[in-house]
Amino acid sequence: MKIKIYHGTTISKAKSIIGDGNFIFEDRPDHWLGRGIYFFVNDYDAAVWWANQRYSSDKKAVIEYELEIAEDDLLDLDTLTGMRAFNEFMIKNKDSFTTRINISNFSDRNIQLELRSSWLQLYYIYNDIKYSIFTFPTPLIDGYQSIVDLGLRVQERQIVVVDLSIINLDKIKIHFV
Repeated sequence: MKIKIYHGTTISKAKSIIGDGNFIFEDRPDHWLGRGIYFFVNDYDAAVWWANQRYSSDKKAVIEYELEIAEDDLLDLDTLTGMRAFNEFMIKNKDSFTTRINISNFSDRNIQLELRSSWLQLYYIYNDIKYSIFTFPTPLIDGYQSIVDLGLRVQERQIVVVDLSIINLDKIKIHFV
């Protein structure tokens, strides 16, 4: 299966990715889906929104890539199958991994994010996962209240690419925003 993925960034970072051949990301313990490069799935507008939120004063760009998904390399947390596999992994390994997970900040939100990130990282390593998908609720964006009033949610479907070798930099497109 092929999907289009979009990464909001600055023009200078996009050019650096193409020029140097490397995505560089901030390695911190509380990434939503673990360490890797985050993209929006089939959602150019979300990537533009993110670039505008994250880089208010810089000129923005959106990187577009068509990713070939291999089912065996994917943890899809939008499905019961993916959630079941992840849950079973956590239950099976709870005693052996709990002491290895280091939590650096003890606010409730940070603990949840760091634990999720750490468990997902372990799952990726032990199951040779190259990417993971999950749909997150998005803070209410101006102009969407009528959608919310109908019982729909503004969401963003993200994919984290854990194994960056799967991205062929020659096939990346850059859109200047």
